[in-house]
Amino acid sequence: MKPDAISIVEAAYDCESDTRTWLGRLLGQAAPTLDRGFGISVYMYGPGIAPNRTPLVSGHMDEKLLSAIMGMSMAYPEWFHRVNSSPLTVGTATKALQMTADAARSWPPFVEYLHPLGVRDITGVTAANTCPFFTKSRSAASLARTEFLNDPEANPPCSQDT
Repeated sequence: MKPDAISIVEAAYDCESDTRTWLGRLLGQAAPTLDRGFGISVYMYGPGIAPNRTPLVSGHMDEKLLSAIMGMSMAYPEWFHRVNSSPLTVGTATKALQMTADAARSWPPFVEYLHPLGVRDITGVTAANTCPFFTKSRSAASLARTEFLNDPEANPPCSQDT
């Protein structure tokens, strides 16, 4: 695998396999470029899909961080959907929510779930929608756990023909 932007884009547009395999390939291409030592996740966002039903694959993520982000996403699902529906292609969760730095420091979801771990924000890159009805996202922190990928309803196949 070549860790360059073109390889990441090629992996994003290669929708021939099932969702889990596609996400795993995308993770493999994105990780060398985007992971800065905290792990990385690749997930598929769909409006109306609960955070714990979002197809995701992660690599080298700390279990405490995964749990904190899942807990925050489940406790504050409106936050999860606002961040993932943002028109930003690259940015932080607080930027997607149009928060000032002062507001972000005292924002209850972050204070409750991320600050105890020393995390102050989440950085993400959203790829263009290559399959209907979904936005594919790469994030420096995951919003769900891989065990939710086993559910066929939450893990629809991604094909350019659908």
